[in-house]
Amino acid sequence: MSGLYADLARQRLRWYAAATANAVRRHWQWLVIVCLLLPAGLPLTRIPGILAFPVSGMVRPGHGAAWYALHLILVQLIAAGWIWPQRQVLAGGPMAPYVATLPIPRRIAHRVNVSVLLVADSLLLLPMLTALLVAPARADTFAAIVFQGMAVAAMGLSALAAQLALVERNWPALPLALACAAPWGWSLAHRENPGAWATIAVLLCASMALAAWTPTISRRITRTRLRSAREQARSHALTRRHALPISARIQLQTLFVERWPATLLRLAAAVGVTAGAGLLINAFAFDARTLPTAIAAIAAIAAASLIVSGTYRTLAGAHADMRHYAAALPLGKGFWFWRDIVCVSALGGLPLGIVLLPLLDHGVPSLTYLKLALAELGLLALLRLPLLITRRQTVLAGAILAAGWSAAAMAAIH
Repeated sequence: MSGLYADLARQRLRWYAAATANAVRRHWQWLVIVCLLLPAGLPLTRIPGILAFPVSGMVRPGHGAAWYALHLILVQLIAAGWIWPQRQVLAGGPMAPYVATLPIPRRIAHRVNVSVLLVADSLLLLPMLTALLVAPARADTFAAIVFQGMAVAAMGLSALAAQLALVERNWPALPLALACAAPWGWSLAHRENPGAWATIAVLLCASMALAAWTPTISRRITRTRLRSAREQARSHALTRRHALPISARIQLQTLFVERWPATLLRLAAAVGVTAGAGLLINAFAFDARTLPTAIAAIAAIAAASLIVSGTYRTLAGAHADMRHYAAALPLGKGFWFWRDIVCVSALGGLPLGIVLLPLLDHGVPSLTYLKLALAELGLLALLRLPLLITRRQTVLAGAILAAGWSAAAMAAIH
Protein backbone atom coordinates (compact mmCIF):
# COMPACT_ATOMS: atom_id res chain seq x y z
CA MET A 1 0.00 0.00 0.00
CA SER A 2 2.87 2.37 0.74
CA GLY A 3 4.18 1.88 -2.79
CA LEU A 4 0.76 2.69 -4.27
CA TYR A 5 0.52 5.82 -2.13
CA ALA A 6 4.02 6.92 -3.14
CA ASP A 7 3.30 6.46 -6.86
CA LEU A 8 -0.01 8.33 -6.74
CA ALA A 9 1.37 11.14 -4.61
CA ARG A 10 4.39 11.56 -6.89
CA GLN A 11 2.22 11.74 -10.02
CA ARG A 12 -0.26 14.16 -8.48
CA LEU A 13 2.45 16.43 -7.07
CA ARG A 14 4.29 16.41 -10.39
CA TRP A 15 1.11 17.43 -12.20
CA TYR A 16 0.34 20.14 -9.63
CA ALA A 17 3.87 21.54 -9.90
CA ALA A 18 3.66 21.64 -13.71
CA ALA A 19 0.24 23.31 -13.70
CA THR A 20 1.33 25.87 -11.08
CA ALA A 21 4.52 26.69 -12.98
CA ASN A 22 2.48 27.16 -16.16
CA ALA A 23 0.10 29.55 -14.36
CA VAL A 24 3.00 31.53 -12.89
CA ARG A 25 4.63 31.78 -16.31
CA ARG A 26 1.42 33.11 -17.83
CA HIS A 27 0.88 35.71 -15.10
CA TRP A 28 4.45 36.70 -14.24
CA GLN A 29 3.52 40.39 -14.49
CA TRP A 30 1.52 40.18 -11.27
CA LEU A 31 4.51 38.80 -9.40
CA VAL A 32 6.56 41.74 -10.62
CA ILE A 33 3.87 44.18 -9.45
CA VAL A 34 3.71 42.52 -6.01
CA CYS A 35 7.49 42.73 -5.67
CA LEU A 36 7.43 46.40 -6.62
CA LEU A 37 4.79 47.11 -3.98
CA LEU A 38 6.89 45.59 -1.19
CA PRO A 39 8.42 48.26 1.06
CA ALA A 40 12.09 48.90 0.34
CA GLY A 41 14.61 48.56 3.12
CA LEU A 42 12.47 46.23 5.23
CA PRO A 43 14.69 44.54 7.85
CA LEU A 44 14.79 40.77 7.61
CA THR A 45 14.21 40.47 11.36
CA ARG A 46 10.75 42.02 10.99
CA ILE A 47 9.53 39.60 8.33
CA PRO A 48 8.62 36.77 10.78
CA GLY A 49 6.59 39.17 12.90
CA ILE A 50 4.73 40.50 9.86
CA LEU A 51 3.95 36.97 8.65
CA ALA A 52 2.79 35.85 12.09
CA PHE A 53 0.67 38.94 12.81
CA PRO A 54 -2.62 37.78 11.17
CA VAL A 55 -2.64 34.46 13.05
CA SER A 56 -1.10 35.56 16.35
CA GLY A 57 -3.54 38.49 16.48
CA MET A 58 -6.45 36.05 16.23
CA VAL A 59 -5.45 34.03 19.31
CA ARG A 60 -4.50 36.94 21.56
CA PRO A 61 -6.70 37.53 24.62
CA GLY A 62 -9.03 40.50 24.91
CA HIS A 63 -11.92 39.62 22.58
CA GLY A 64 -15.29 37.96 22.88
CA ALA A 65 -16.30 34.49 21.77
CA ALA A 66 -18.22 35.81 18.75
CA TRP A 67 -15.14 37.73 17.55
CA TYR A 68 -12.94 34.62 17.68
CA ALA A 69 -15.61 32.41 16.06
CA LEU A 70 -16.20 34.81 13.16
CA HIS A 71 -12.47 35.06 12.50
CA LEU A 72 -12.12 31.27 12.40
CA ILE A 73 -14.99 31.07 9.89
CA LEU A 74 -13.21 33.77 7.87
CA VAL A 75 -10.01 31.68 7.87
CA GLN A 76 -11.97 28.63 6.72
CA LEU A 77 -13.63 30.61 3.92
CA ILE A 78 -10.26 31.98 2.81
CA ALA A 79 -8.81 28.46 2.79
CA ALA A 80 -11.78 27.18 0.79
CA GLY A 81 -11.55 30.09 -1.63
CA TRP A 82 -7.85 29.39 -2.09
CA ILE A 83 -8.33 25.82 -3.30
CA TRP A 84 -11.68 26.16 -5.09
CA PRO A 85 -10.20 27.56 -8.34
CA GLN A 86 -7.52 24.84 -8.15
CA ARG A 87 -9.85 21.92 -7.46
CA GLN A 88 -9.45 20.37 -10.92
CA VAL A 89 -5.66 20.62 -10.76
CA LEU A 90 -5.65 19.26 -7.21
CA ALA A 91 -7.81 16.32 -8.29
CA GLY A 92 -5.18 15.25 -10.81
CA GLY A 93 -6.23 17.03 -13.99
CA PRO A 94 -6.71 14.76 -17.03
CA MET A 95 -5.50 11.74 -15.04
CA ALA A 96 -8.40 11.96 -12.54
CA PRO A 97 -11.08 10.13 -14.63
CA TYR A 98 -8.68 7.25 -15.31
CA VAL A 99 -7.61 6.96 -11.66
CA ALA A 100 -11.27 6.94 -10.59
CA THR A 101 -11.76 3.67 -12.50
CA LEU A 102 -8.92 1.91 -10.64
CA PRO A 103 -9.53 -0.17 -7.47
CA ILE A 104 -7.67 2.26 -5.23
CA PRO A 105 -8.61 2.10 -1.52
CA ARG A 106 -10.35 5.21 -0.28
CA ARG A 107 -7.85 5.69 2.53
CA ILE A 108 -4.97 5.77 0.07
CA ALA A 109 -6.80 8.30 -2.12
CA HIS A 110 -7.57 10.38 0.97
CA ARG A 111 -3.93 10.39 2.07
CA VAL A 112 -2.89 11.51 -1.41
CA ASN A 113 -5.44 14.35 -1.30
CA VAL A 114 -4.08 15.46 2.08
CA SER A 115 -0.50 15.43 0.78
CA VAL A 116 -1.37 17.50 -2.28
CA LEU A 117 -3.41 19.96 -0.21
CA LEU A 118 -0.55 20.51 2.24
CA VAL A 119 1.71 21.45 -0.67
CA ALA A 120 -0.96 23.70 -2.18
CA ASP A 121 -1.49 25.38 1.22
CA SER A 122 2.17 26.23 1.70
CA LEU A 123 1.47 29.97 1.46
CA LEU A 124 -1.36 29.67 3.98
CA LEU A 125 0.62 27.44 6.34
CA LEU A 126 3.55 29.87 6.47
CA PRO A 127 1.77 32.43 8.73
CA MET A 128 0.57 29.63 11.04
CA LEU A 129 4.02 28.07 11.39
CA THR A 130 5.56 31.49 11.91
CA ALA A 131 2.98 32.26 14.59
CA LEU A 132 3.94 29.07 16.44
CA LEU A 133 7.59 30.18 16.40
CA VAL A 134 6.87 33.79 17.40
CA ALA A 135 4.31 32.93 20.12
CA PRO A 136 6.89 31.90 22.78
CA ALA A 137 8.50 35.33 22.59
CA ARG A 138 5.18 37.12 23.18
CA ALA A 139 3.40 34.82 25.66
CA ASP A 140 3.72 35.35 29.39
CA THR A 141 3.72 31.76 30.63
CA PHE A 142 4.42 28.30 29.30
CA ALA A 143 0.74 27.41 29.68
CA ALA A 144 -0.21 30.34 27.44
CA ILE A 145 2.30 29.14 24.81
CA VAL A 146 0.81 25.63 24.82
CA PHE A 147 -2.77 26.93 24.71
CA GLN A 148 -2.07 29.26 21.78
CA GLY A 149 -0.26 26.46 19.96
CA MET A 150 -3.25 24.15 20.39
CA ALA A 151 -5.59 26.91 19.18
CA VAL A 152 -3.50 27.54 16.06
CA ALA A 153 -3.31 23.80 15.36
CA ALA A 154 -7.08 23.44 15.71
CA MET A 155 -7.54 26.39 13.37
CA GLY A 156 -5.33 24.84 10.71
CA LEU A 157 -6.92 21.39 10.99
CA SER A 158 -10.46 22.76 10.74
CA ALA A 159 -9.50 24.76 7.65
CA LEU A 160 -7.91 21.63 6.15
CA ALA A 161 -11.10 19.67 6.89
CA ALA A 162 -13.16 22.29 5.04
CA GLN A 163 -10.82 22.08 2.06
CA LEU A 164 -10.98 18.29 1.97
CA ALA A 165 -14.77 18.44 2.08
CA LEU A 166 -14.71 20.59 -1.07
CA VAL A 167 -12.08 18.58 -2.93
CA GLU A 168 -13.65 15.19 -2.15
CA ARG A 169 -17.24 16.54 -2.30
CA ASN A 170 -17.84 15.23 1.20
CA TRP A 171 -20.60 17.75 1.86
CA PRO A 172 -21.66 16.50 5.34
CA ALA A 173 -18.17 17.33 6.63
CA LEU A 174 -18.35 20.98 5.54
CA PRO A 175 -20.94 22.22 8.11
CA LEU A 176 -19.18 20.19 10.79
CA ALA A 177 -15.93 21.99 10.00
CA LEU A 178 -17.68 25.36 10.17
CA ALA A 179 -19.32 24.36 13.46
CA CYS A 180 -15.87 24.14 15.06
CA ALA A 181 -15.88 27.95 15.23
CA ALA A 182 -18.27 28.11 18.21
CA PRO A 183 -16.27 26.00 20.73
CA TRP A 184 -13.02 27.46 19.41
CA GLY A 185 -14.24 30.99 20.08
CA TRP A 186 -15.60 30.10 23.52
CA SER A 187 -12.35 28.47 24.63
CA LEU A 188 -10.26 31.47 23.54
CA ALA A 189 -12.62 33.95 25.18
CA HIS A 190 -12.61 31.97 28.49
CA ARG A 191 -9.04 30.71 28.52
CA GLU A 192 -8.82 31.23 32.30
CA ASN A 193 -11.61 28.68 32.75
CA PRO A 194 -10.30 25.11 33.25
CA GLY A 195 -12.96 23.91 30.84
CA ALA A 196 -11.30 25.87 28.04
CA TRP A 197 -8.36 23.45 28.01
CA ALA A 198 -10.67 20.46 27.74
CA THR A 199 -12.68 22.19 25.01
CA ILE A 200 -9.66 23.07 22.89
CA ALA A 201 -8.25 19.53 23.34
CA VAL A 202 -11.55 17.93 22.26
CA LEU A 203 -11.78 20.38 19.37
CA LEU A 204 -8.24 19.50 18.29
CA CYS A 205 -9.14 15.79 18.24
CA ALA A 206 -12.42 16.48 16.43
CA SER A 207 -10.61 18.54 13.78
CA MET A 208 -8.13 15.71 13.27
CA ALA A 209 -11.01 13.25 12.91
CA LEU A 210 -12.73 15.52 10.38
CA ALA A 211 -9.53 15.86 8.38
CA ALA A 212 -9.15 12.06 8.41
CA TRP A 213 -12.79 11.38 7.49
CA THR A 214 -12.95 9.32 4.31
CA PRO A 215 -16.34 9.61 2.55
CA THR A 216 -18.01 6.31 1.72
CA ILE A 217 -21.62 5.41 0.90
CA SER A 218 -23.09 8.72 2.06
CA ARG A 219 -21.33 10.58 -0.74
CA ARG A 220 -22.69 8.17 -3.38
CA ILE A 221 -26.22 8.50 -2.00
CA THR A 222 -25.90 12.30 -1.99
CA ARG A 223 -24.64 12.28 -5.58
CA THR A 224 -27.53 10.04 -6.69
CA ARG A 225 -30.10 12.26 -5.05
CA LEU A 226 -28.56 15.41 -6.47
CA ARG A 227 -28.38 13.87 -9.95
CA SER A 228 -32.05 12.84 -9.76
CA ALA A 229 -33.10 16.30 -8.58
CA ARG A 230 -31.11 17.96 -11.36
CA GLU A 231 -32.62 15.70 -14.02
CA GLN A 232 -36.13 16.47 -12.78
CA ALA A 233 -35.40 20.20 -12.75
CA ARG A 234 -33.96 20.07 -16.27
CA SER A 235 -36.91 18.11 -17.65
CA HIS A 236 -39.32 20.56 -16.04
CA ALA A 237 -37.37 23.49 -17.46
CA LEU A 238 -37.41 21.99 -20.95
CA THR A 239 -41.15 21.36 -20.97
CA ARG A 240 -42.27 24.82 -19.96
CA ARG A 241 -42.14 27.99 -21.97
CA HIS A 242 -39.49 30.65 -21.41
CA ALA A 243 -39.83 34.39 -21.75
CA LEU A 244 -36.07 34.79 -22.34
CA PRO A 245 -34.47 34.08 -25.71
CA ILE A 246 -32.35 30.99 -26.11
CA SER A 247 -29.11 33.03 -26.17
CA ALA A 248 -29.86 34.55 -22.77
CA ARG A 249 -30.76 31.15 -21.35
CA ILE A 250 -27.44 29.72 -22.56
CA GLN A 251 -25.58 32.58 -20.87
CA LEU A 252 -27.52 32.19 -17.62
CA GLN A 253 -26.98 28.42 -17.72
CA THR A 254 -23.25 28.98 -18.11
CA LEU A 255 -22.91 31.57 -15.36
CA PHE A 256 -25.40 30.42 -12.73
CA VAL A 257 -25.56 26.63 -13.23
CA GLU A 258 -22.27 25.39 -14.67
CA ARG A 259 -19.96 28.10 -13.25
CA TRP A 260 -22.01 29.31 -10.31
CA PRO A 261 -19.13 29.46 -7.76
CA ALA A 262 -17.12 31.87 -9.93
CA THR A 263 -20.21 33.96 -10.64
CA LEU A 264 -21.05 34.20 -6.93
CA LEU A 265 -17.46 35.23 -6.16
CA ARG A 266 -17.69 37.98 -8.78
CA LEU A 267 -20.93 39.29 -7.41
CA ALA A 268 -19.57 39.11 -3.86
CA ALA A 269 -16.52 41.12 -4.93
CA ALA A 270 -18.77 43.68 -6.60
CA VAL A 271 -20.98 43.98 -3.52
CA GLY A 272 -17.90 44.36 -1.31
CA VAL A 273 -16.49 47.17 -3.44
CA THR A 274 -19.94 48.78 -3.55
CA ALA A 275 -20.25 48.68 0.23
CA GLY A 276 -16.77 50.15 0.67
CA ALA A 277 -17.50 52.94 -1.79
CA GLY A 278 -20.78 53.73 -0.04
CA LEU A 279 -19.04 53.97 3.33
CA LEU A 280 -16.38 56.29 1.90
CA ILE A 281 -18.97 58.51 0.22
CA ASN A 282 -20.95 58.77 3.47
CA ALA A 283 -17.76 59.52 5.39
CA PHE A 284 -16.94 62.29 2.91
CA ALA A 285 -20.47 63.70 3.47
CA PHE A 286 -20.97 63.95 -0.31
CA ASP A 287 -18.37 66.70 -0.72
CA ALA A 288 -15.96 67.28 -3.64
CA ARG A 289 -14.35 63.88 -3.08
CA THR A 290 -17.59 62.05 -3.84
CA LEU A 291 -17.34 61.93 -7.64
CA PRO A 292 -13.69 60.74 -7.73
CA THR A 293 -14.59 58.04 -5.20
CA ALA A 294 -17.57 56.93 -7.32
CA ILE A 295 -15.39 56.83 -10.46
CA ALA A 296 -12.73 54.77 -8.71
CA ALA A 297 -15.44 52.42 -7.42
CA ILE A 298 -16.89 52.02 -10.92
CA ALA A 299 -13.48 51.13 -12.33
CA ALA A 300 -12.75 48.74 -9.45
CA ILE A 301 -16.09 46.96 -9.78
CA ALA A 302 -15.77 46.65 -13.55
CA ALA A 303 -12.17 45.43 -13.45
CA ALA A 304 -12.10 43.34 -10.27
CA SER A 305 -15.50 41.69 -10.43
CA LEU A 306 -15.91 41.27 -14.20
CA ILE A 307 -12.46 40.89 -15.80
CA VAL A 308 -10.20 39.48 -13.10
CA SER A 309 -12.81 36.86 -12.29
CA GLY A 310 -13.24 36.18 -16.01
CA THR A 311 -16.87 36.73 -16.96
CA TYR A 312 -16.08 37.39 -20.59
CA ARG A 313 -13.62 34.49 -20.64
CA THR A 314 -16.22 32.19 -19.06
CA LEU A 315 -18.78 33.05 -21.70
CA ALA A 316 -16.21 32.75 -24.49
CA GLY A 317 -15.21 29.30 -23.22
CA ALA A 318 -18.84 28.16 -23.28
CA HIS A 319 -19.21 29.43 -26.86
CA ALA A 320 -16.02 27.63 -27.89
CA ASP A 321 -17.35 24.33 -26.50
CA MET A 322 -20.39 24.54 -28.77
CA ARG A 323 -18.71 26.08 -31.81
CA HIS A 324 -19.10 22.96 -33.98
CA TYR A 325 -22.81 22.77 -33.26
CA ALA A 326 -23.24 26.55 -33.69
CA ALA A 327 -21.46 26.41 -37.07
CA ALA A 328 -24.39 24.39 -38.44
CA LEU A 329 -26.89 27.06 -37.36
CA PRO A 330 -27.77 30.23 -39.32
CA LEU A 331 -26.00 32.54 -36.86
CA GLY A 332 -24.07 35.65 -37.77
CA LYS A 333 -20.33 35.93 -37.20
CA GLY A 334 -20.75 38.38 -34.32
CA PHE A 335 -23.81 36.68 -32.82
CA TRP A 336 -22.36 36.34 -29.34
CA PHE A 337 -20.30 39.55 -29.33
CA TRP A 338 -23.07 42.03 -28.51
CA ARG A 339 -25.07 39.53 -26.48
CA ASP A 340 -22.12 38.94 -24.16
CA ILE A 341 -21.70 42.69 -23.74
CA VAL A 342 -25.38 43.04 -22.82
CA CYS A 343 -25.14 40.15 -20.35
CA VAL A 344 -22.04 41.53 -18.63
CA SER A 345 -23.54 45.04 -18.57
CA ALA A 346 -26.63 43.66 -16.86
CA LEU A 347 -24.47 41.87 -14.26
CA GLY A 348 -22.30 44.89 -13.60
CA GLY A 349 -25.08 47.44 -13.86
CA LEU A 350 -26.70 46.46 -10.56
CA PRO A 351 -23.75 47.16 -8.20
CA LEU A 352 -22.68 50.15 -10.27
CA GLY A 353 -26.21 51.56 -10.08
CA ILE A 354 -26.12 51.19 -6.29
CA VAL A 355 -23.03 53.41 -6.25
CA LEU A 356 -24.51 56.06 -8.54
CA LEU A 357 -28.14 56.30 -7.37
CA PRO A 358 -27.40 58.05 -4.01
CA LEU A 359 -25.60 60.81 -5.92
CA LEU A 360 -28.90 62.08 -7.36
CA ASP A 361 -30.21 62.90 -3.89
CA HIS A 362 -27.16 64.94 -2.88
CA GLY A 363 -26.78 67.67 -5.45
CA VAL A 364 -25.07 65.86 -8.32
CA PRO A 365 -26.44 67.32 -11.60
CA SER A 366 -28.56 64.98 -13.69
CA LEU A 367 -26.35 65.56 -16.73
CA THR A 368 -23.24 64.53 -14.80
CA TYR A 369 -25.04 61.46 -13.51
CA LEU A 370 -26.12 60.54 -17.04
CA LYS A 371 -22.57 60.94 -18.30
CA LEU A 372 -21.24 58.69 -15.54
CA ALA A 373 -23.86 56.03 -16.30
CA LEU A 374 -23.08 56.08 -20.03
CA ALA A 375 -19.34 56.04 -19.33
CA GLU A 376 -19.87 53.04 -17.04
CA LEU A 377 -21.66 51.11 -19.80
CA GLY A 378 -18.92 52.12 -22.22
CA LEU A 379 -16.27 50.76 -19.87
CA LEU A 380 -18.08 47.44 -19.54
CA ALA A 381 -18.20 47.21 -23.34
CA LEU A 382 -14.53 48.17 -23.71
CA LEU A 383 -13.49 45.43 -21.33
CA ARG A 384 -14.56 42.96 -24.04
CA LEU A 385 -11.67 44.12 -26.25
CA PRO A 386 -8.75 42.54 -24.34
CA LEU A 387 -10.20 39.07 -24.97
CA LEU A 388 -10.35 39.81 -28.70
CA ILE A 389 -6.81 41.20 -28.89
CA THR A 390 -4.94 38.82 -26.60
CA ARG A 391 -6.11 35.70 -24.78
CA ARG A 392 -3.11 35.34 -22.49
CA GLN A 393 -2.96 38.79 -20.87
CA THR A 394 -6.64 39.69 -20.63
CA VAL A 395 -6.49 40.30 -16.87
CA LEU A 396 -3.59 42.72 -17.06
CA ALA A 397 -4.96 44.46 -20.17
CA GLY A 398 -8.38 44.83 -18.54
CA ALA A 399 -6.90 46.29 -15.36
CA ILE A 400 -4.82 48.80 -17.37
CA LEU A 401 -7.88 49.74 -19.43
CA ALA A 402 -10.00 50.29 -16.30
CA ALA A 403 -7.23 52.38 -14.70
CA GLY A 404 -6.91 54.49 -17.83
CA TRP A 405 -10.68 54.99 -17.96
CA SER A 406 -10.70 56.05 -14.31
CA ALA A 407 -7.91 58.59 -14.87
CA ALA A 408 -9.64 60.02 -17.95
CA ALA A 409 -12.98 60.32 -16.14
CA MET A 410 -11.40 62.10 -13.15
CA ALA A 411 -9.61 64.51 -15.51
CA ALA A 412 -12.90 65.17 -17.31
CA ILE A 413 -14.85 66.12 -14.17
CA HIS A 414 -12.07 68.45 -13.05
